[in-house]
Amino acid sequence: MAQSVGEAPEEPEAEPQTVVVTGSRLANRGFKAPTPVTVVDAEEVKLTGTQNVETLLNSTPQFIGSQNNGPTANTVPGGTATLNMRGFGAQRNLVLVNGRRFAISGTDQVTDINTIPAALIKRTEVVTGGSSAVYGSDAITGVVNFIMRDDFDGAEISVQRRWDEPTSTPTHTVDLTLGGNFADDKGNAVVSLNYLDRGSITRGERGDFAYLSLSDGCVTSATWSETQPGTPLSVPSGQTCLSAGGRPGLIAGGSGDIPNGRFFGIPTYGSAQSNAGLDAALLAAGLQSAAARGFT
Repeated sequence: MAQSVGEAPEEPEAEPQTVVVTGSRLANRGFKAPTPVTVVDAEEVKLTGTQNVETLLNSTPQFIGSQNNGPTANTVPGGTATLNMRGFGAQRNLVLVNGRRFAISGTDQVTDINTIPAALIKRTEVVTGGSSAVYGSDAITGVVNFIMRDDFDGAEISVQRRWDEPTSTPTHTVDLTLGGNFADDKGNAVVSLNYLDRGSITRGERGDFAYLSLSDGCVTSATWSETQPGTPLSVPSGQTCLSAGGRPGLIAGGSGDIPNGRFFGIPTYGSAQSNAGLDAALLAAGLQSAAARGFT
């Protein structure tokens, strides 16, 4: 007796899965994420009165203030804004925009936060723990993800003016944002413009804390002046300024260690660099015990 064998049911074909590795692990907010995440909303930026996100983030414990975009500088800074997490350098943290890596620039290969329009930032999510195992070697100290506004419709203008507390210099900021929907609200286009002007102050404007740019020294006779610096003259050992053919005068220099600076390098009382007239002047002024570093 023949026995029929039933056909095995066909198994459904497995649907291919697409895996995209970007900043998707930042999709959860701070209270849901398995790693510590700090969330800064755009409203918090407005309430604090700061004029850019970089300033607000640098005020949090995880970040070290940028050296390039500070309110004061002894040299000309680069004008860039970088994020330095835990002091390991701006190259050790990863900057994302909407979960995707943002452009880096310069020889240091860092992200300039000034190129991210602050007016379009909806919130900023910061992974404060080391995340190199997930995001790569750029995220040794953490990840900063800027979530941008994707539904802006209309026009928005913001004008701010603030004064820096130590220097009393003004900073002006103007933000203009224009945007709207198109294709039956299936798309959105937006343009954001930002203007920032930071005032300056010189050391000479700081009153008692101005640096003196002139100090006593020996100058050539031809360049001597009562009020202007002259050409310094090197005095050979064992000679005085006068015997070397020069005149005691002003040279460019000085010190900024204390208010009003200090004079240094003056001949001391009774030294080989002094003379009878200078000794008498030092004695009359009570400076016969002044050291070679001068007096304050």
